[in-house]
Amino acid sequence: MIKILGRYLWIVAISVSAIFGLDGITLSMKSSKSSVLVGEPFIVTVIISEKNGLMIDGKNYQKPDFSGFSVTEDKQPVTTITNDIKRTELRYMLTPQNAGSFTISPARVEIVAQNSVQSIDFMGITIETSIPKIENLVSNALNITVKDPNIQTDLIGNFDISRNLSSTSTTANKPVIMTLNISGNGDVDSMRDLNFSIDGVTVYSQKAITTKSFGANEIHSTYKKDYVFIGDHNFTIPAIEISVLNTSTMQVTTKTIPAQNIIVNGSGNKDQEVVISHANNDSHGVPFWLYFIFGVIATLFILFLSRFVKIKKTKQKSLSMKNSLSQLMPYAKEDIEVEEMVKNLYAKQKGNKNIKIDKKKLKELLTKYNNSIKQKIY
Repeated sequence: MIKILGRYLWIVAISVSAIFGLDGITLSMKSSKSSVLVGEPFIVTVIISEKNGLMIDGKNYQKPDFSGFSVTEDKQPVTTITNDIKRTELRYMLTPQNAGSFTISPARVEIVAQNSVQSIDFMGITIETSIPKIENLVSNALNITVKDPNIQTDLIGNFDISRNLSSTSTTANKPVIMTLNISGNGDVDSMRDLNFSIDGVTVYSQKAITTKSFGANEIHSTYKKDYVFIGDHNFTIPAIEISVLNTSTMQVTTKTIPAQNIIVNGSGNKDQEVVISHANNDSHGVPFWLYFIFGVIATLFILFLSRFVKIKKTKQKSLSMKNSLSQLMPYAKEDIEVEEMVKNLYAKQKGNKNIKIDKKKLKELLTKYNNSIKQKIY
C-alpha cells in the first residue's frame, strides 16, 4: 500500500522493465597499440554505450589505473548517436616510462537508474512508479608490452623543427629572442632543454609551451620555447641538433638548424685586454710570522663582515638587479617597455654608470607581470 495524492492504494506489481546489463548500457576499453617503445605515446579509449531514453539519474566514473605511464587526458569526450545508441569515448594519451609488461586495470562506472514499475490498485487504476537501483559496470583490462629502444634520442615520433629570430642585427644590450618550434606526431615532453654557452653573452630561457591534440590513432604535439640573448658585441648562436627516432622505420635522424651570426651595431667589438700584474716579492726584511698574524686577523674580520652583511641583506629582502632582470626577461618580446628596461638593467649590471634605472617604473613592471612581488627594489 502506498499513499498517492492523499489516497492509500494497494499496489500489485505487474511488470518491471530492466535496463541494466548488455541490454541497456555497456562499458569497454581499447588501445591504439599493444606493443610500444619507452617514450612512444599511444591512446587508450574508454567507451560507454547506452540506449537513448534510459532513466539514468547519474554516473560515477572511475578511470583505469595508469601506473607506469605519464597520462594526458582529452578534456573533450567524443559523443555520437547512431541507431538510437549514444556512444561516449573518453581518451587518454599514455607514454611509458620504463620497459616491461603492464596491465591497465578496468574502468568502472556506478550507475544510479530508475526501474519502471507498473501496478494497479483494487479499483483497476494503472499506476507507474520508478524505483532507484545502483548497478556497477566493469570494462575489460588491457595488456601492454613496452620495449627498450636501446638508443638515446631527444624525441620519438615524426617531427618538424624550426627556429624564428626576432632579429639578426641589434644594438648593444638589446635582447635578441630565438623561438624554437617543434610540431608533429608523438610526445614532446621528453625534449631536453638546450644549453647555450657564448662568451660575453647572457642567455635566458622561458618555460616551454606545449600542446597535445588527439587524432584517430595518434597524438599531434607542439613545442615552443623562447631563448633570449643579450650581448654588447657580435656573437654567434650555435647550431642546434635534435635527434628523432621514427617508430615506423626504426631509423634515427638528426634535425639540424644551422648556426646564426648576430651583428651588434655600435659595439666596437674590441677584444678585451687581459692584464697580468707582477707583484714585487721583496719583503724588505719583514718577518714571516708577522705576515701570518696579519693574515689571520684579516680572515676573521672578513668572515665577521660577510656574516653581518648577509644578515642585513636577508632582513631587507631586496630584489637585486639580477633577479629583476630574470623576472622581466620572458616578457621582453611582448612589451616594448620591458625590453627597454631589460636593456638598461643588463647594461647597469655590466658596470655602465651612465645608466639610470627608473625604480618606480621597474616596480610597476615587476608588479604587472608578477603580482606576488612586494619586496623593496634597490
